[in-house]
Parts: sequence; C-alpha cells; structure tokens
Amino acid sequence: MTKKESELSIPQDIASEEFVIGSLIMAGEEALNLIDPILEPSNFYSERCMLIYRAVMALYQRSEKINLITIKNELSSQKTLETVGGESVLHSLLGNCGTWLDVDSYGKNVYRLSQYRRLIVASEQIKSIGYNADSDLNSSLEKADDILYKFNDVNGNNNGFVHIKEPLNEIWDNATNPTGLTEIATGFYDLDGMIEGFETGELTVLAARPSMGKTALATNIAINVAKRQTGVAFYSLEMTRKQLLIRMLSGESKIDYKTIHYNLKRKLKGLEWNFTSEQENKFANATGVISELPIYIDDTNALRPMEIRNRFKKLSHQHEIGLIIIDHLGMIRSDIKTENKVQEIGYIVNQIKYLAKEYQIPVLLLSQLSRALTLRTEKRPVLTDLRESGDIEQTADVVMFIYRDDYYKLPTDKKDNMAEIIIAKQRNGETGSVKLQFTGLYTLFQNLAKKENGNEESTAI
Repeated sequence: MTKKESELSIPQDIASEEFVIGSLIMAGEEALNLIDPILEPSNFYSERCMLIYRAVMALYQRSEKINLITIKNELSSQKTLETVGGESVLHSLLGNCGTWLDVDSYGKNVYRLSQYRRLIVASEQIKSIGYNADSDLNSSLEKADDILYKFNDVNGNNNGFVHIKEPLNEIWDNATNPTGLTEIATGFYDLDGMIEGFETGELTVLAARPSMGKTALATNIAINVAKRQTGVAFYSLEMTRKQLLIRMLSGESKIDYKTIHYNLKRKLKGLEWNFTSEQENKFANATGVISELPIYIDDTNALRPMEIRNRFKKLSHQHEIGLIIIDHLGMIRSDIKTENKVQEIGYIVNQIKYLAKEYQIPVLLLSQLSRALTLRTEKRPVLTDLRESGDIEQTADVVMFIYRDDYYKLPTDKKDNMAEIIIAKQRNGETGSVKLQFTGLYTLFQNLAKKENGNEESTAI
C-alpha cells in the first residue's frame, strides 16, 4: 500500500554525508579526486556538511592544501566554524571516517539522494501547474517541460547570464592557443572551406529527398572525423547498425553493398566467402580500419529527445565525443503532445539544439525534404522545401541540401556522378554550394581535386 505524502520522509543519509566529509578531512584532494560525479555543496542535506564541503571546495579552487587545519581556518574566515559545531566536530568526523578509499560509493549515494530531493521539488512545481489548470494548455506543458529539462541539466548550476568578458576571453584563448580549435572538419575540403567545419554548440541540418545520399554523406563524414581520432555518436534511428556498418565497409573497401551483404549472409549460413581474392583482401583491410574507429552507434528506433540526451550523457562519461549525428529527424518521437506536426517538429529541433549547446558539441541532424519539390521544373532544394520547415530553418545554425542531377535522370541517360552540396543557410557565413563526386555503388562521396589543365578529378580522402 502506498504511503500518504505526509508519512514520507525526505531522501537523505547523514551518515554518508559525514563519511564523505571525514574522508576529505583525512585525505584531502586524493579523496576529492575519487568522487564521481563531483559534488556541489547543494548536494548535502546536512547544513553542517554543506558548509564544511563549501570550505573544502574554496580551498580546492585556490589550489591550497586540504586538511583539518586548513579547513578549520577556511571555516573561520567564512565565519561558519561555530555554526558547524567548532573544531571538535571536525575531529569527530575525522575519527568516525574509517577508510577514505570508499569515499566514491558514499559520494554517489549523497548525489543520488540529492537528485531525488530535486525531483521532489520539480514534481511540486509541476503539480502546482496542474492544479492551476491554466486555460492555455500548451503554455502549461511548456512550463512543465522546462522544469523537467532544468532538472535533467547535468550541471544544474547554470545562472544563464555571463559577463561579456567571459566569452571574449574564450574567443581570445581559441585564437592564441593552437589546440583550442572549436570546429570539427568534415574531411571534404571545399565544404570545410565554405562552413569552416562543424562548430561546437551548433546545429547543422542536412536535408535531401530519399535515396539522394543523406545517410551516405553522414556516414562518410563520421568516418573522416573518426579517422582523426575524434569520437562520433551516431544515432541511426532508421537503419540497423548492421546496415550502417555495411555502408561503411563498402565505402572503405570499394566493394559494392550487395556483394558485402551477400557474403555476410553466406557466412551466417556457415558457407565460405564468395569474394574474389582481391575483394577479400580489401574487405579484410577495411574491416581492420573501421573496427578501430571511435564511432559509437545507437540504432534504437523512435527515440525521444530526452532519451537521446540521456544516452549521450552516459556515452560522454565513458568516451570523448566530438560530434553527434542523428539520422533522421522524422524518426524522433516527441516528449510532449502537440496540436500539429509543425509544432512537434519545432519542439524536437529545439531540443536537439539545446543538446548541442548544453554539451558544447556540434550536432548533424538529417532531415527529409518535401515531395513537392519533385513537381517543380527546378528541383534544387530551397529552405521552404524542409518538411514543416518553420522551426528547422529558424533554429538550425547551418542548413545544407544534397542535390544530384543523376537522381532525376532515366536509367539510359549518361550519369556524371556529381553531387552538389548546397549551403542554404549559414548563420555566421555565406551561402553557396560545393561539388563532390558520388559513387552510388559504394555509397561514397569524395573530394574533387583540380588537374593542371583546370579539369576536376575525384580523390579519396
């Protein structure tokens, strides 16, 4: 039987909090480095422990030693030594600590319980919105969603405003520090020349009609980025990870998709490869290359924005990630109910942009284009061809389209295997287009290089 609210107790464990504080008094920075995630003073329920921890963090931020004497002096300077019970309390906490090597498990318990207290506060705020029963339901839902979004903020301490000097210093540091680059190169030289790579904290939308090459280009970019040892999180909401992997192997080995797929099916049946000796060597080499790349694939379909965020949060704690790719927008489910598709798409795109900003990581979001453009004489996409385009166009920092003449040609027509990447919007740069070679047999985009006579030829990257 569920307890009444009045009978429930606030989640807290003073013993765990005191163990953490005792460990810090005993081992100082060594104990602090074991605690993951790093605690904030607000994570402590006990005022005494909160004040002592605040003193510890003040010492740590000044790179001073952390021990009983320095903590006592810091509490005195903050005029809180008597509030915590005096120096005798510090000795008592130190004596009751035991072995400080277990501090991480106690720290995790302190953090866990503090999040439940935050959840109670958030639920009370949402409950208040519900009881208020405002006539504007969408506004109420947005308020509730905002509360949940803030609750899920991994830092939970963003005050919003910063003095203009702070971002100015960041720009200056990036300009004077060779290792301070903030963009991720796509590996396609002309494209990088136009957009200067994917900028951290920005959302780039890559859109095209089905079978135009969205996933192929995204996969090629993922491999190019990963070959420079930058981690890539790839959400494949439409294709299975096996289908995506075969595309990668096809492009890397220059063996067509069907041949690889057929041979993998033979292996599953216990049969030998049916590759030529040359193909078998190419496939083995490609497998070796692809298997070492820092690419992490999640092929769960119909994820919600919050699920995408939470899964990335977990991955980012395990691996260093420099780029997120999501394929594609139409396969993402909304966290909230909306009146129409336009509002739903707008909400999802905004949540993905929040993800980019929160983790200061570039996000490449793939999207379909409206079928209406196929009815026009001029079939090069424009911004209004984005499905339910309003918020996509407004929210994205960069919008790119893929256009291939070959897509609209008859099977008997001569193909030029050229693709045009149209930069239709760039918040901080010019619009325009660049050309790449596209080999559909290998689902592969390649750079074009200038010959001495001025003609172009394709080059692998």
